[in-house]
Amino acid sequence: MRSSEEMKKAVHERAVIIRRRLLRRITVLSVVGSAVLSAVLLVLIGSETGLSHRMRAAEFAGASLLGENVGGYVLAGVAAFMAGVIVTLIAQHKRNRD
Repeated sequence: MRSSEEMKKAVHERAVIIRRRLLRRITVLSVVGSAVLSAVLLVLIGSETGLSHRMRAAEFAGASLLGENVGGYVLAGVAAFMAGVIVTLIAQHKRNRD
């Protein structure tokens, strides 16, 4: 039979393992969700700008998101935000792993 100190230590070790699994699961779900959202945003940006805009790049002077409305600017802002979230999650994951 184990002493109460041994049982207490075993419970704390198990709690640490469970916390690590939960953190890993949350991190993986966040990264996958961010990747999916980024892919959706890239598709939306592609549909917003269209291939005809890329063919006429001289009219836009290098800016592929310019158009009649500001939808492209909003999508570019959201895409930049998502890129920041992904970089932050990767950095946080690396810091926690180290």
